Amino acid sequence: MKSSIKTALIFTAAAASVVAVTAQAKLSTSSEMRGYNACVEAAAPDFNGLQLSRNYYLNEEADRNIYYVNGSAWQSGERIAVRISCDTSTNGVKLLSQTSNTGRYTLERATVRVQVAQQ
Repeated sequence: MKSSIKTALIFTAAAASVVAVTAQAKLSTSSEMRGYNACVEAAAPDFNGLQLSRNYYLNEEADRNIYYVNGSAWQSGERIAVRISCDTSTNGVKLLSQTSNTGRYTLERATVRVQVAQQ
């Protein structure tokens, strides 16, 4: 019994380290940051006291980049989780669309291929 528990713990630790390695964020390129900044600037008026997470999710497609940004804002005297999504041109110059809502984006629920990036 102790052997199977030890094996399970080793397997769990190994699986956690693989997830940690694959979830590491890469630094943003200049064009990615242009798109990120365009996205955030478009969404900022929708939220009071907007604060953003350091990491964001990015789906790079042939003709556009799609940003998924988590943050928080004040609503009725409380801090709430907010999420912002934007489509930009691949060079980040043109904002194609922007949506925002309460809640968070997570990798577990991602239905598109995304990478984690950092500001």
